[in-house]
Amino acid sequence: MKYINLITSLIIGLLAISCTKNPPLKIGNGEDVIVTLEITDPENLVDISFSSNKIDTILYPQDLKSKSIIHFKFNLQTDKSYYIGAITKTDTFGILASVQSGYRPNFILDSDTLKSN
Repeated sequence: MKYINLITSLIIGLLAISCTKNPPLKIGNGEDVIVTLEITDPENLVDISFSSNKIDTILYPQDLKSKSIIHFKFNLQTDKSYYIGAITKTDTFGILASVQSGYRPNFILDSDTLKSN
């Protein structure tokens, strides 16, 4: 009986953790490249832009809906690069990078930097 209670408690705990985890906001539907951006200071954000292979997106704070992680997903076509930019209340950041299929670059945007993770 002890083991059944322990297993039940573990399952309930795992379910509670998985339900409270906020899944990332997904932009695009490709699988060749997935660029991950984690936003640590959303109050300072004015907008985020992403561009590659027919995906040109601008996101504003209200578009994020309390998401702190964004996945920009695209397939490689003629353009093998992407641009990710952010405007905050104090600065402007941008990264233009070349990629190959299978790349999974990760970035962190905080109040004063956009950096590779």
